Order: sequence, then C-alpha cells, then structure tokens
Amino acid sequence: MRKKGVIFMKTVVVTGATSGIGLSVCRALAALGYGIIGVGRREEACLGAVETLRRESPGVPAVYFCGDLSKQSEVLRVGNEMKEYIEDKC
Repeated sequence: MRKKGVIFMKTVVVTGATSGIGLSVCRALAALGYGIIGVGRREEACLGAVETLRRESPGVPAVYFCGDLSKQSEVLRVGNEMKEYIEDKC
C-alpha cells in the first residue's frame, strides 16, 4: 500500500533546472539523495548547475541535457538522449 506524500522514485527529471525554482527543486531533492536529470536551454548554465549539485550533494548522481523544449525537434532529441541515458545508467 502506498503512503500519501511518499516519493518512491530515486531519480527525478526537472525541466528549467538551471536557475530559479527549477534549480531550487534540484538542490532540495539532491540534498535528500535523489538522482537528478536536469534540462536547461544553455550548455554553460547546465554545466554550472550540475557543478553546484555535485558540490553541494557529493555522491548524488546529477546529469543535465541541453535543449529548448519550446521546439518539438528539441523535445524529441532531448527525449531520445534521456532514454538512452536511462537505459544505460539507471
């Protein structure tokens, strides 16, 4: 039986994960031990966010994918990259 309010997954996907609320969510979940798969638009921001998570929560898996999810072609590309990563690493 599932308990209300309990998260059963060990890895989460967060979009808009390089700043603001998205990054704050990633930081909070990483601090609780959840693996992070983040998505952001700019490679530089993605690299900075993953560095922050790894520094603040050592040992917690964190990976970012870059793409503009307002474009269908990018949604498909990022989705396929995530699928390959999950099949290989998770």
